Amino acid sequence: LAAVVVAGTAVQVVRGASSTLPVVLGDELIYSGVAKSVGLDGALRFRGDVHLGHSILHPLLLGPFFAAADAVGALLTIKVVQALAMALAAVPAYLVSRRISSHGWSLTVAALTALAPWTGYATLLTTEALFYPVFVTVAWATVRMLERPTAGRQAVTLGLAIAAALIKPQAFVLLPGIATAVALFVLTSRPRPALRRYGLVLGGVALLALAAAAILLGVENAPGG
Repeated sequence: LAAVVVAGTAVQVVRGASSTLPVVLGDELIYSGVAKSVGLDGALRFRGDVHLGHSILHPLLLGPFFAAADAVGALLTIKVVQALAMALAAVPAYLVSRRISSHGWSLTVAALTALAPWTGYATLLTTEALFYPVFVTVAWATVRMLERPTAGRQAVTLGLAIAAALIKPQAFVLLPGIATAVALFVLTSRPRPALRRYGLVLGGVALLALAAAAILLGVENAPGG
């Protein structure tokens, strides 16, 4: 599994080293601009204005790289970090697959996860590179939470779903997705588990949905708005 992660990282590092210019205009300019603002000024700004519409967590995580090096050096370092982040999605993918498959087939799933065409986003300064491993980890955490809905596992699942939404606002759909997964699991399991065992995660989803609705309706330039 470690070899899969290393190989997936190496492939994207080699691909990313061939160019330091933005490819996806103007998304990369916006993401890099906000990240630079975080690194240099400590604020989520783009061209002087507060910018929350694309992502919150992404520029906060990448901003320190612009504080530590010049723009070219920061971009090259970020590409390496993003390549590793995307390759690490192989780990939760392996853990999910291992529940129903052999070690060999699970390694195949991990390799396909680390080397899928989607991982080419590691060479771009967009949110996909950070979102991908978090999304796969949400899937793994949800499986574990469904199997044994302890308070800790429910809290971890909610926390990861929130992190995914802070990276990529469209990931808000993971919250009703988790609630739907709980409902389907309860309905199809024999013996049927009590729905109240999932009260923490279901209550959290409801509260977060209300909070998100209030933010979208009441905040100018709200994330995902």
